[in-house]
Amino acid sequence: MKVLGIAIPQRLFAKFKRTVFLCLFFATIFLLYTSVYENEEKRIFRNSFNSLQELREFGILKAMKKSPLELKKGDSDRGLSKDAQANTNTNGNDSELEIKAKLGLEKEKAENKVLQSWKLTDEELYKQMYFDERNQVYMLPTPVRKHNHSIIELYDDYLITLPIADYESIEWIKNLYSDVNIKVICDGHDNRKGCDIKLDQKYDYNSLYKKTYFSMDYICKNIYNKTDKKIKFFAKMDFDVVVNKKYLYSVIKFISDNSHLRIYFGNSSPFRDREGVEMNGQFYAISGALLDEYCNCDIPEAQGNGEDLWFALALHQCITDKYPPEERKMLYIENSRDWLKHGGYSDKGVELKLGRHTFKDKE
Repeated sequence: MKVLGIAIPQRLFAKFKRTVFLCLFFATIFLLYTSVYENEEKRIFRNSFNSLQELREFGILKAMKKSPLELKKGDSDRGLSKDAQANTNTNGNDSELEIKAKLGLEKEKAENKVLQSWKLTDEELYKQMYFDERNQVYMLPTPVRKHNHSIIELYDDYLITLPIADYESIEWIKNLYSDVNIKVICDGHDNRKGCDIKLDQKYDYNSLYKKTYFSMDYICKNIYNKTDKKIKFFAKMDFDVVVNKKYLYSVIKFISDNSHLRIYFGNSSPFRDREGVEMNGQFYAISGALLDEYCNCDIPEAQGNGEDLWFALALHQCITDKYPPEERKMLYIENSRDWLKHGGYSDKGVELKLGRHTFKDKE
């Protein structure tokens, strides 16, 4: 075969045609893919704007700017200048990025909700349970587990109360535990804005048992009885406690997933004159089942005891009054002092004192 007067072998010409055909074929596929991809991007972005009002109604996107379409329409109605319309386009681009970022965050939160269950089977419960000679009760091992989760993922499953004195900083606590579901409980005379719960009276160190009683009374009447979502883990924590959040996640996750059991968590000491255990007031927690029991018992007003001893006695008496001996079973978990520090915290470059301990050097 001749092309432009030049003889080209038939075999070489066939290869050339095949090569040209393949190039055209792949170029066509690429252009089709690019077109479909761009159309899909536009569709997703358009749907994002269409659902913006719905997202706002559900509180997902708060304080969000208007969409570019809304901005453009509003500017036209008011007859803005070209400079103002240029700013509108910039705001539109910002809105697009903001929407994508917030939608991505909501997707991440939704994925985090699907967490592996730590609920024990009956067989696992039987294997892990052991009899503690010092306390003369059945206990479960401290739930220290390796994980890559954040405590904010459990936010709706638990509640931690933190009674605070007027000489202790609410701002410090709310910054340190900004990702933890904590309610700060203040005395009646404390008018600071950061108080989540305000009691009627003023309490000192020797009347903390009364503060604990009225705090629990408030929780049961105003939070426990007024929420449709079950509290699976309830705790009381002192101001001068520093807790490792990875460890706290393990504790909350384990007790929440086994909230059908009567679990009492903390640093234990046996009762002197009866069966059972009290947990030190620095940090103690109960499962949802025990919170159910407590809030449905007629708890008498607290009399002179340490607040941690009073709470432990009231909790055990509640179970004793409602059930025969064979149905009073409670399980206890010992807190790890390695991950929860009281009164201060020391580490590389850190020497921290908290609460009443800050006044000792001044006395």
